[in-house]
Amino acid sequence: MIFYRHISHVSKHELITFMQEHEGEGEADPRVVSYLQNGHAFVSIMEAPYRDVIDGEYICSAQLMTDGRWIWHSDYSFYVEKYSLEVPEKFLRHMAQCDWSPSNRPPSMKWYRYQAMAFAKIRSFFG
Repeated sequence: MIFYRHISHVSKHELITFMQEHEGEGEADPRVVSYLQNGHAFVSIMEAPYRDVIDGEYICSAQLMTDGRWIWHSDYSFYVEKYSLEVPEKFLRHMAQCDWSPSNRPPSMKWYRYQAMAFAKIRSFFG
């Protein structure tokens, strides 16, 4: 499991600093934004909307997304598209190897159970 850092749980100042340090070159690649938007929902929390940390704009419902290998928060595509947030090179290579499209088939139930156990361990570590 590869988990990309969630940015909605940081202060506005921390986010601005993070975005300045990880700002990409130019506009976001539409293939990357589409890939992030079209992952499979892994966990959904409808009562917890994600809002832009900068201006409070509603982004989307809170979900964890996956392509069967990587996991990211559903608002990640928003920050990549709107603020040109950098995407890790390893993740970009993986997207390219998948022909810029998450798997047409969602991961198996065995995969979901494994990820749920791993996620529970991560949450317990951070208490």
